Amino acid sequence: MHARSLSESTEVPPDIPKRVEGHSERTAVAELTVQGHTLDGQLLVVLRRTGARFDVGEILEQRCDPPTVPELAPYPNRVLIGRSLARLHRSMGSVVWLFPGQGSQRVGMSRELAERYPSAMLAFDEASHALNLDLKALAWNGSQTALDQTANTQPTLLTASIAALRAAQEAGVLAEPLALMGHSLGEFTALVAGGALALADAVRLVRKRGELMQAADASGGMLAVLGLDADAITRAIANTGIVVANDNAPGQVVISGPRAQFVAATAALKQAGAKRVIPLKTSGAFHSPTMRKVAPDLAAALNAVTWTALRLPIIANVDAALHEHAADFPELLEKQVWSPVQWVTSMRRAGGEGATAFVEFGPGNVLTGLAKRILPDARTANVSEPKTLEEALTVLR
Repeated sequence: MHARSLSESTEVPPDIPKRVEGHSERTAVAELTVQGHTLDGQLLVVLRRTGARFDVGEILEQRCDPPTVPELAPYPNRVLIGRSLARLHRSMGSVVWLFPGQGSQRVGMSRELAERYPSAMLAFDEASHALNLDLKALAWNGSQTALDQTANTQPTLLTASIAALRAAQEAGVLAEPLALMGHSLGEFTALVAGGALALADAVRLVRKRGELMQAADASGGMLAVLGLDADAITRAIANTGIVVANDNAPGQVVISGPRAQFVAATAALKQAGAKRVIPLKTSGAFHSPTMRKVAPDLAAALNAVTWTALRLPIIANVDAALHEHAADFPELLEKQVWSPVQWVTSMRRAGGEGATAFVEFGPGNVLTGLAKRILPDARTANVSEPKTLEEALTVLR
């Protein structure tokens, strides 16, 4: 066996896609699109792992079948694929799945999908059974006021988003995404989509999370600030006790803190150049230090559920880092409830990992709208009803 250098510029006819024969740190290894040609014998390519991408390393030639390559033992973060390659591309590495957070909920969400796709209806049935609460009645026939109560919003919106994902999976074969992202509550949804949490456990968790958040601070609230970036906002509100809660997009930031300081904060922000400052309908100062008081009870709930292997990486709200292990998330989610959502940085991280398209599962298109503001060249789609699902399949496949 000997090593050979790999020339990215070599012109070769395209080869058929081949299945990865080894495995990386990830539980599930994806299919790769391969371009190249076969030389005499069995050739293997070693790929260096960088984030969620694979960089071509060296070719190792071996003439036995099946291959055994003891020389690769020093490379635990590498994978093997069969055949000789001159160029290699990851087939599914351009799409990120997005899951919305509180604020996207609306009466009727995912109903048409559930009525058309049995797997989507089953998501509502599973979640309702887990909570002993009729989520279909709440989501489809209840009042918007009832739906907007945090303890109701969180399990219902999570279920509606998983129903949308299941409908898309039932409607067509989806290419494996590069990564998953969820905004605040949506991070729990991403963990269900990634296989780390069962739907039943997830809805019980977010129901508890919603109850804790709802009871934590009736005197707090949130404001949306348009026309200023997060740094300018932080300087303007430095003496008000209000903090940046969601850095959603350039010029679109949410702040959180005591309602008693809203007037002073609004005046300071407008003086700093904000175009608009809009009060949001929330029951507390979410993603602010006020929520630290819920952290112990939330941590206990997070540590009481069963976590399984994460099949798809998730870019986390708290640190905008790509995480591949479910064991990271009890701590991340406990911290997330009182820390700012680093959405702009997270989206840019996704772009840096190779994402060129974003598909949002669940009601509305808030996150795909933010994606276009952060990464203007990105393709976007959303799955919220049968019509949008059919449009989204062109991106998802």
